[in-house]
Order: sequence, then structure tokens, then C-alpha cells
Amino acid sequence: MNQQEFEKMLHDLLLSVLDSNEVKILSTRYGLGCVTQSIKKAEQTLGISAATIRKIEQQAISKLVNSSKTGPVVDQLSKLNLAEYQTQGVGGYWLLAMQILRYY
Repeated sequence: MNQQEFEKMLHDLLLSVLDSNEVKILSTRYGLGCVTQSIKKAEQTLGISAATIRKIEQQAISKLVNSSKTGPVVDQLSKLNLAEYQTQGVGGYWLLAMQILRYY
């Protein structure tokens, strides 16, 4: 699986499981299609409190971990050498994949 396929797989999972607000929060925090932002910067960009951002981020990750749609993605992720993807500049997608695998 190449980098583009890896990113598409995770992006499709986000869109199929999360609502648009949750996708926006994860995209901002993990730099999916944009620059990763600290909680302080995300607070300014999104116009919501850091506590709300953290709450939505944790709820979104929990939804991803508990979704039946995540199983096949985790199966694919477990077959990958994620360290190799990190060195290829996957960045935010790699970080999100590690969070999903951490709690799955």
C-alpha cells in the first residue's frame, strides 16, 4: 500500500464514521490536508475552547475505535510498517493511525 492509498483509507474511514465537526477537529489537530495545529492555535482557528476541542477529539477517536467499520482498516494497518510511512512524510495520518491502534 502506498502513501496515497494509506491516506485515502483513513480519510474514507473518517468520513464514514464521524460527523463533519469531528472530521474538522481531527483534521486540524492531526494536520490532515492542512498544517497540524497546537491546541491553542486550533482554539483560535476554530473559535471553540481548548476543552471542547479535546472533548470532541477524544469522542471522535472513541467512535473510530468502536465502529464496526474500523476492523478492516485496523487489519490493513497491522500489516503495514507504520514506521516506514512516518519517514515518508505521512505525518498526521500516521499519528491518527497510531491513536486508533493504541485504543483498538
